[in-house]
Amino acid sequence: QVLAREVGEDVNIQNLLSNAGSWRGRAQQILLLQTRVQELEHKLSQNKIRASLLGMDEGCGALPDPRKLSVQEKNLLKIRSLEKEKKESLEKLTEQHNTLQKIHEELKKKHDASRARNQILGEEVRMLKGQIGTLLEKGKHDDELIDALLSQQKQMQEILKGLSMKENGTMGQPLNTEIQKQSTMIEELRELVTERDAKIKILEEEIGKL
Repeated sequence: QVLAREVGEDVNIQNLLSNAGSWRGRAQQILLLQTRVQELEHKLSQNKIRASLLGMDEGCGALPDPRKLSVQEKNLLKIRSLEKEKKESLEKLTEQHNTLQKIHEELKKKHDASRARNQILGEEVRMLKGQIGTLLEKGKHDDELIDALLSQQKQMQEILKGLSMKENGTMGQPLNTEIQKQSTMIEELRELVTERDAKIKILEEEIGKL
């Protein structure tokens, strides 16, 4: 009876005795089955942990307890964490790069607009300086003409003073007429010079504002 309890009630004792090498006791079978069950449970636990680790990036499952993880599982967890940090860092750097690219493009547009404006201003300055140069050159000729007319007028007045009464009657009138004409011309030239100086001043102020 003891032997039957050990090997099982349904086991033929005679067959067991004749084939003792191929039979195992019930206790040994139970131990093997328990070991197999533990192995299967461990594999099932590992599969659940791996599934949890693989679903971390999508938010599937909570982080497992590190104390219950094997070395391989801890390494896998660390790799996943590093990959996540790398992905976040790359996204952040990409965003910063895009922002800097936009700033660079805006600054380039402003620089190009400023350069174009500087070219336009440079042309305006050259044009205004050319106008000033023309006015100064013309003013120089006007000044020379005024000086010549004044000198000629002075000579006529000297001649007029030296004429006798008789000569003054015949020649004085034409000289006086010519002197008046020259005086009018000199006054007109002086007004032109004044206008020229005013224009030059305005042009110089415009250049100063550019």
